[in-house]
Amino acid sequence: MALNNSHNRGARDLKVAEQLMTIAYDGGVNLFDTAEVYAGGKRSSLVITTKLYWGGKAETERGLSRKHIIEGLKGSLQRMQLEYVDVVFANRPDSNTPMEEIVRAMTYVINQGMAMYWGTSRWTAMEIMEAYSAEYHLFQREKVEVQLPELYHKIGVGAMTWSPLACGIISGKYESGIPETSRASMKVRNASLPPR
Repeated sequence: MALNNSHNRGARDLKVAEQLMTIAYDGGVNLFDTAEVYAGGKRSSLVITTKLYWGGKAETERGLSRKHIIEGLKGSLQRMQLEYVDVVFANRPDSNTPMEEIVRAMTYVINQGMAMYWGTSRWTAMEIMEAYSAEYHLFQREKVEVQLPELYHKIGVGAMTWSPLACGIISGKYESGIPETSRASMKVRNASLPPR
């Protein structure tokens, strides 16, 4: 079972976050999905991931260049106070960085012990074959059900989906408007969320 640890900056303090993670862990959750912009149990029994792509405003603080992969992952580990993550995800494709550079950088962070594995999200089957995306919920089924099955069967690629509740829309979270503590209440809102 997985928990997407995508709370807003400042929305919950560290103590509440620790309590929530403890409750989730006690309830069977052992995978906590984070990203380099998120603040961060029993480490050996947890599967902790992080995503890289958009760490800051500077050109060198986003994308999948070797520089950003290494510095972004180091920063994420420092914020979470961890020596390594189990999986580091290249969150989006980066057409400005050669695939060979991305693969070499991911191999480097694994060889340095900063991550056990690497994966991709929001990549096409073609991009995966060159070196992977799995948003999967009621409204986004195309990639997982139509584009990727050939990869599952031919080379054994697995899928870790993201946003299974479509940013909370499927859960009914926004039926009475946008909650103050939700991601949608931030100034930079996800375009897929309902307007205020």
